[in-house]
Amino acid sequence: MSALVRLHICWDMAWAKTMLARVLWERMMEFRRIILSRNLIICAVVLIALCCGFYVKEQGDNSWFGTKQYYDFKSETVNMYKACTVPQARESINSRLDILNVFSQLDMYSSFKADMPMEYKEYYADEEKEYRQKNAFFADIYDSNPAKYSYQKYSMIFTALTEVKNQVDYVDTYDEFLENIKKQAQNMSTVSIFSKENSFSLKNIEKTLKDYDGLEGIKLKLGIDEPVTSVMNYSLVHFLMLVFIILLVSRLMSERKQGLWSMVYAAPKGRAVLALRRLGIISAGISIMGVLLYGSLFATAFWYYGGLEDIYRNIQSIEMFRNFIIAMPVWAFILLYIAVNIVCSILVALVVWIILSLISNTVPAFATLGIIGAAEYVMYKFIPIQSNFSILKCVNLFAFIDPTETLITYRNLNLFSLAINRRRLCTIVLVVLLVVFSIVCVRINARKKPVQSLGRFEIFILKLVDRLVSLYRRIIERLSPVGHELYKILILQKGILVLVVLAWYLISTINTSTIYYSRAGTYINEFYEKYSGRPGVAVNRYLEKLENEINDVYEEYAKLNEGYEKGEVTYDELFDASMKLNAYSAKEEACSAIRSKTYYLQMLEMERGIKGWLLNDAGYKCLFDEDSRNVNNTHALLALFAVVLMLSGVFSYEKKSGTVCLTRSAYGGRKLIFKKKLAAAAIITFIIWLIVYGIEIYNVARMFGLDCFGAPVQSLEFMYSFPFKINIGMYMFMVYFIRLLELLALGGIIMAVSAVLDYEVSIMASAAALVIPGVLYVAGITAFRYISVIDPLGLVNLISSSGAGLWWLVPVIFILLLGIAGYIYAAFRWCVTGRIRNA
Repeated sequence: MSALVRLHICWDMAWAKTMLARVLWERMMEFRRIILSRNLIICAVVLIALCCGFYVKEQGDNSWFGTKQYYDFKSETVNMYKACTVPQARESINSRLDILNVFSQLDMYSSFKADMPMEYKEYYADEEKEYRQKNAFFADIYDSNPAKYSYQKYSMIFTALTEVKNQVDYVDTYDEFLENIKKQAQNMSTVSIFSKENSFSLKNIEKTLKDYDGLEGIKLKLGIDEPVTSVMNYSLVHFLMLVFIILLVSRLMSERKQGLWSMVYAAPKGRAVLALRRLGIISAGISIMGVLLYGSLFATAFWYYGGLEDIYRNIQSIEMFRNFIIAMPVWAFILLYIAVNIVCSILVALVVWIILSLISNTVPAFATLGIIGAAEYVMYKFIPIQSNFSILKCVNLFAFIDPTETLITYRNLNLFSLAINRRRLCTIVLVVLLVVFSIVCVRINARKKPVQSLGRFEIFILKLVDRLVSLYRRIIERLSPVGHELYKILILQKGILVLVVLAWYLISTINTSTIYYSRAGTYINEFYEKYSGRPGVAVNRYLEKLENEINDVYEEYAKLNEGYEKGEVTYDELFDASMKLNAYSAKEEACSAIRSKTYYLQMLEMERGIKGWLLNDAGYKCLFDEDSRNVNNTHALLALFAVVLMLSGVFSYEKKSGTVCLTRSAYGGRKLIFKKKLAAAAIITFIIWLIVYGIEIYNVARMFGLDCFGAPVQSLEFMYSFPFKINIGMYMFMVYFIRLLELLALGGIIMAVSAVLDYEVSIMASAAALVIPGVLYVAGITAFRYISVIDPLGLVNLISSSGAGLWWLVPVIFILLLGIAGYIYAAFRWCVTGRIRNA
């Protein structure tokens, strides 16, 4: 073969490869337009960050003992007993629990000795001596370092050991559990009402026996359960996926918004072929997002709790899955869980696509989606699983949005006297609906025309919509310049959705449960309802009277006890006296707490010259104490995130719509429009501040009440070192007003970014600089504390950690100065220079 021929062949092959690449690239255009769009990628990154950040925060909020320390100890304990036999593990854990009980008892005696020396000497000294003699070895260990065996420490160890013991007992008794299911089913089959031929009861029994047969002989092992169980209990991830689904499907309708629907419809492949491609794009996009979202969540869970080496044991080793009838390792279940969620999400996306395809107008389409979603949620939430209509609960849109319960629970449903497993039924329905809805979606998009004759119902709806649109336009025409700027932010940039979601989330966190107080707590609340204010003669008389009553009860019991030992008092009389003493112990506890508060107020007056008040501080602790830090940080993060989303388009949205030059060249288009934009941004920031902190105050006031606003703020013990002598009302005003100022300042920084960058890039840059460090700090990575604005915005943590100093003002003033600089720079870019140009 000559060199010329070889060169010609190589040229033909290169040309063929180039043409193939070009064809593939052209066929990928729709995929790139939808999936690889900058907006959708930003949204996906933000959703994944929110998912993992709120997951870590939720785990911290649910922990009793400081999260990592507790779970690290529990992990060490589980790893210690993995290689042991069940009897060995149980014996070792019981021994350690017995030792902890000894330390607990000794710690209780030490507390009595320190807090009630007289009562201790009279009632407990001999008892402790005898107890120490009985447990001399452990008493010596305790005495060597009492702080090491403090209440907090051994409570943590006790709880962890108890949970590990429960795991050991579960693993040991699982075969017995399966055997009991068989025996129970066999016993029920002998009862006449359950053994009628062709009845649901008999079929349910037979099916249960058959399903659980597959679990016989599986080997269970100890391991760290929390990475899997915590994800199963984390429902937010499914609703974040729903947000992505709505955004993804909305991208398919872009040609309608841009007025290109007729052109696309008239193209050679603008109907069925395009619909099929979009069906594949939806499936691919949701699959990619599902792997990233759920994969990131599981990765975060295993990073947080450890236990990656336990993914090879059977999933039934976790007690939550005792009724999961498919034997598989943990890693296989994780893959199954992600796959099921992806497939269910595709089905939900098809439902959304059908509605948006049928109804051309976006507003009625989303309204219809809202109505359908509300109806489905009512059925899912309020229909009992035992109801004859339980199929409406199981085969439900929300059962596919969050399929966790359907996947891991075992239940057979009565379907026309047939016993069918709930999971199997949902699987069949899922497959059928996927096929049917896919065909329907393609059919609708292939047949529905941009312009077509309408039916009576559609005409009625359009007339109604036209009237509403006409009213809507009249309102828009009469808006002031500030109103037009608010319209851009709230309507055109979908800011109203941000406010609705923010309000919905915060309202859902309101605690509607009844608070049950201990008897001592009830007495304390009754006291504050009557005696709140400056402590005076009436308070001292009340406490003296109560203390005398308590002493009389103790003396009475002591006399009766002495008489009982001499045989002069019956056991019933002594028992009645002991019950009375027990009842007065709550009053004694309440009296001690109130007396301690009066001592604090006396010390406050002596040392700082401040005349404090007696008041119930439970509500103020929830707002301003160190214990409220997590809630304050979360609310600060939510407010910051909302401000970033809503103000990032103040200037950059004009660039996106190509109206910068037109707006700036109009009469008053520079200084006047800038002032209106500034006013609109301030109003939006104020609304966000009002929603976040208004709901916060309402929640606390509803639970605990907030009163005595005229009391000096130092009346609250945790505010003793606060340097300014102001009342509680002024302190609350100061804290919330500073938070408002800081949100406004952060709005200035965001506006400066918006004046420089494009719309999407502005959101990304502001989120990267302000939100992401805050998310990482709230998630527990304390190194980000110094580069996030969460502490200055939350403010309470800074004030409590500064003591009597004023250094907490430094970061606050710094942020305010940055905000002022941001406003000045944004004004310079808009009013002076010509650097803000159309994108």
